Amino acid sequence: MTPITVVLVDDHRLVARSLKAYLESFPDLRVVGIAASGEELLEHIDEWKPQIVLQDLLHGPMPPGEGWANGRLWRHD
Repeated sequence: MTPITVVLVDDHRLVARSLKAYLESFPDLRVVGIAASGEELLEHIDEWKPQIVLQDLLHGPMPPGEGWANGRLWRHD
Protein backbone atom coordinates (compact mmCIF):
# COMPACT_ATOMS: atom_id res chain seq x y z
CA MET A 1 0.00 0.00 0.00
CA THR A 2 1.28 3.46 -0.89
CA PRO A 3 1.66 5.64 2.22
CA ILE A 4 -0.43 8.76 2.71
CA THR A 5 1.78 11.83 2.28
CA VAL A 6 1.69 14.58 4.89
CA VAL A 7 3.20 18.05 5.24
CA LEU A 8 3.53 19.67 8.66
CA VAL A 9 3.34 23.42 9.17
CA ASP A 10 4.39 24.75 12.56
CA ASP A 11 6.61 27.60 13.66
CA HIS A 12 8.00 25.49 16.51
CA ARG A 13 10.58 23.15 14.95
CA LEU A 14 10.70 20.88 18.00
CA VAL A 15 6.94 20.33 17.80
CA ALA A 16 7.08 19.68 14.05
CA ARG A 17 9.99 17.23 14.33
CA SER A 18 8.37 15.39 17.24
CA LEU A 19 5.11 15.12 15.35
CA LYS A 20 7.00 13.89 12.27
CA ALA A 21 8.69 11.15 14.31
CA TYR A 22 5.34 10.10 15.77
CA LEU A 23 3.49 10.08 12.44
CA GLU A 24 6.24 8.13 10.73
CA SER A 25 5.88 5.37 13.32
CA PHE A 26 2.78 4.43 11.31
CA PRO A 27 3.76 2.54 8.15
CA ASP A 28 0.90 4.03 6.13
CA LEU A 29 2.00 7.67 6.72
CA ARG A 30 5.00 9.51 5.26
CA VAL A 31 5.92 13.12 6.10
CA VAL A 32 7.19 14.66 2.86
CA GLY A 33 7.91 18.15 4.18
CA ILE A 34 7.99 20.51 7.13
CA ALA A 35 7.35 24.23 6.79
CA ALA A 36 7.77 26.87 9.49
CA SER A 37 5.13 29.18 7.99
CA GLY A 38 2.30 29.35 5.51
CA GLU A 39 4.60 31.26 3.18
CA GLU A 40 7.14 28.44 3.25
CA LEU A 41 4.34 25.93 2.66
CA LEU A 42 3.22 27.78 -0.45
CA GLU A 43 6.81 27.87 -1.75
CA HIS A 44 7.07 24.06 -1.61
CA ILE A 45 3.51 22.71 -1.96
CA ASP A 46 3.92 21.84 -5.65
CA GLU A 47 7.21 20.07 -4.94
CA TRP A 48 5.93 18.09 -1.95
CA LYS A 49 2.44 17.30 -3.35
CA PRO A 50 1.00 16.16 0.00
CA GLN A 51 -2.35 14.48 0.40
CA ILE A 52 -2.74 16.03 3.85
CA VAL A 53 -1.49 19.33 5.31
CA LEU A 54 -1.41 19.44 9.10
CA GLN A 55 -1.03 23.09 10.05
CA ASP A 56 -0.86 24.93 13.35
CA LEU A 57 -3.58 27.56 12.99
CA LEU A 58 -3.13 29.15 16.40
CA HIS A 59 0.46 30.36 16.47
CA GLY A 60 -0.34 33.98 17.20
CA PRO A 61 -1.17 36.82 14.83
CA MET A 62 -1.17 35.57 11.27
CA PRO A 63 0.11 37.62 8.37
CA PRO A 64 -1.51 37.20 4.94
CA GLY A 65 -1.01 33.68 3.62
CA GLU A 66 -1.20 32.08 7.04
CA GLY A 67 -3.80 29.89 8.68
CA TRP A 68 -7.18 29.41 7.03
CA ALA A 69 -6.20 31.59 4.07
CA ASN A 70 -3.72 28.94 2.94
CA GLY A 71 -6.47 26.43 2.31
CA ARG A 72 -7.91 28.65 -0.38
CA LEU A 73 -4.48 29.27 -1.91
CA TRP A 74 -3.26 25.68 -2.31
CA ARG A 75 -6.46 23.68 -2.58
CA HIS A 76 -6.16 21.02 -5.27
CA ASP A 77 -9.37 19.69 -6.80
